Amino acid sequence: MIWKSTWTHRAATPVAGYTIIGFFGPVVSLIISIGMANVAGASKKSFMAGSIFVAYCVGNIIGPQLIKTPTLKRHYPELWLGLIICYCVVIVLAIALYLILRAENKRRDALPSLSEEERDRLAFRDMTDKENPYFRYVL
Repeated sequence: MIWKSTWTHRAATPVAGYTIIGFFGPVVSLIISIGMANVAGASKKSFMAGSIFVAYCVGNIIGPQLIKTPTLKRHYPELWLGLIICYCVVIVLAIALYLILRAENKRRDALPSLSEEERDRLAFRDMTDKENPYFRYVL
C-alpha cells in the first residue's frame, strides 16, 4: 500500500498504509505476554524476557540499514521486501509454534493425573514447564 502507491502532497493511500502499520505495536506486547506465559521457572522466564528484548533490538538495528537513499524514487524496495519477508517468516513460525504447543498440551492431558494434593505441592515449586506435568501452554 505504501510501497506501490504514489507519494504526492495529498496522497491518502500512503497515509492509510502507514496507519495500518501502527497496529504492529500491540503485537509486540502480545509476543512478550505469550512468551512469558509459555515458560515456567525463574531462570527460564528471565532468559525468555532477555531473548525477546535482544530480538527486538536487533530488528531495530537492521531496519534502518534497509533504507538506501538512491532507491527513494522506487519507495525503498529493500525496506518493504525485508518487512514482507519478516512478516511471512513470523506467520509460518507462529503456526508451527501453535501446532507444537497444541500437540504438547494434548500429550500432557493424556498423562495419568496425580492427586489434588500433589498438584498443589508442585504449583509453588520453581519448576520449568518441561518438569511440571500440570503446566499447560497458552495457545
